[in-house]
Amino acid sequence: MRARRALNLRTADAQTDWEALFLSRTQRRVRLNATFSLQGQQLGEAPVHLRGQIVQICFDPFEWRRVEIWREDKFVGPARRCDKQLNAKTYTDRDYDRRDKSS
Repeated sequence: MRARRALNLRTADAQTDWEALFLSRTQRRVRLNATFSLQGQQLGEAPVHLRGQIVQICFDPFEWRRVEIWREDKFVGPARRCDKQLNAKTYTDRDYDRRDKSS
């Protein structure tokens, strides 16, 4: 009986990202200031070209160390922790990738 069940088992690819398989997923609309919230907290910043759009957020709900942004089943990138003081300023698409946003 066990041998018959074993015939239906499949092996996983060695390159499988096991952690990604267990991430929670939810949809959020990116606000006009390029932020989104999760579980009542203004958690992350998204690239400014996603403002006003609905994205899928994949995250580890226990540690919050891995938060990913997806749009139309394509990985956009990791979310950044929201810095409320820097986010209070208005930026263009070119400013998003700049390291020092204070000037």
